Amino acid sequence: MSGTPDPLKDWAVAAWRDMFGDTTGPRGGQVRDDRPTGVRRFVPASPLTAVPAAVAFYSPNLVASATGNATALDALTQLHDYRWPLAVVTVPLIAADISRYRARRWRQMLDSMVRQSTGHLPTKITATPTAGGRTMRRARITMPRGAVIRPKQLEEFSRSVESAFGGSESWAMTVRHDARRDRLVITRTPIAPDTRSERQKSLQAALDGASIFSGPKVTVDSIDDSGIETGYRVGFEKSMNAGSPGFQMKVDEALASLAGPHESGRNWTTDWYPERGYLVMRLVTAMPTRVDHPLELVDENLRHLPYATGSADRIMFWDVSTSSNKPHCLIVGPTGGGKTSVIRTLLTEAARRGIPFVGVDPKMIELDGLEGYPGCGAIIYDALRAAMFVRALHTEMMARNAYIHQMKIEGSQLPLMIAVLDEFFILSGKWQRLAKTGDDETKALLKELDPLGAWADLAVLARSAGIRLLLGVQRPDASLFGGARVTRVTTSAPVFRSATSRRTAR
Repeated sequence: MSGTPDPLKDWAVAAWRDMFGDTTGPRGGQVRDDRPTGVRRFVPASPLTAVPAAVAFYSPNLVASATGNATALDALTQLHDYRWPLAVVTVPLIAADISRYRARRWRQMLDSMVRQSTGHLPTKITATPTAGGRTMRRARITMPRGAVIRPKQLEEFSRSVESAFGGSESWAMTVRHDARRDRLVITRTPIAPDTRSERQKSLQAALDGASIFSGPKVTVDSIDDSGIETGYRVGFEKSMNAGSPGFQMKVDEALASLAGPHESGRNWTTDWYPERGYLVMRLVTAMPTRVDHPLELVDENLRHLPYATGSADRIMFWDVSTSSNKPHCLIVGPTGGGKTSVIRTLLTEAARRGIPFVGVDPKMIELDGLEGYPGCGAIIYDALRAAMFVRALHTEMMARNAYIHQMKIEGSQLPLMIAVLDEFFILSGKWQRLAKTGDDETKALLKELDPLGAWADLAVLARSAGIRLLLGVQRPDASLFGGARVTRVTTSAPVFRSATSRRTAR
């Protein structure tokens, strides 16, 4: 039947048209979507020599069939003599046809991509293969005069080219629109190998994804003698955030975490230059986990009480002198974080310098053992006695202030005194429970003593009377000191120097 489809015939026709083109279009071009293309029909050249070469090699088998025909025998004999020259000519022609066919296939693909992406019909397409002929090295697509290609269309065409012709780690396909000459130029460009270290790539990728900086750029700032990177410079566009200490602290922690532990065992630190638009990550010697407390005095100033060793062997101290603008000390840290170790260190240093102190220890274990130290007035463990002590300390403060007023003297002329309250929240909680559940006598006494109110006055007025307050708390609260200025020490099990029996506490 004439209407019965023939799959084999349809495949053969499609393969012929795909390989050699359709003669129904102008200039031998194919007809697709009722629009002719500028891709000419493929006409192989190798059959012109391949067929004679095949006959020449097969001519001995044809001689028998040509017996009696002298002209045919003479032609076959002469053709057989030229079999090798014909073969030599045929091989490069076949290679050239393969290269031409591949180039034509590339032109067909590019023609289709341009029409689908831009809606324009190219007037001419040329494709140049690489030295091996397997991939396209360069292509030039001539567009109709005045053809307008929008950025989005060019981007879509570029993605199509990259998807169709692929790429590798060593090269990529780039598309350029030459609007003055109405053409698109595709170039196979090599990609420089990425020689960055994994740490540098990790930092760059994290900064690109975080969007905390505009246009961040990570470069190597320093390398040691072994070729190991020891510093990075992060450039960024200047912004208001870059000058904020809180923002800088968060970025410092994030960068140190991303960089990870260094091979040398040193730690990362960051130097900021927001006015110049960059920061520098560099390595510093790691702080030791244990440091023996020095027997000698840190300096000649007996009002500097050392409590820890900071970076670069810097001694951290609490200045209890009258010239200090932060006379009180607040030690903040979780349970086991080292608060008591710092308090004991400060008190033993105060004892060495002849500064008296009185302590309150509601847990009854933290300051145990300090009784009997030079200058230790008492260590109080009972909550009710602690309330009496706070009220007595308040009375001492008021008496000192009155004496300063009457005698017209400076507060620095009065002897210093340190009042210690460890675990202040536990103590205040006990006072509140006693005020609710204690007997009538205890409730009346606490109401009269008003230890919390007395403490609030001490926090504001004790400085001028020569009284220094030392507090240990797990959670900081600004209401503890009102508007008074304090030296805050945050502990989280870093290095602390313990002055008790020369043992090191963490």
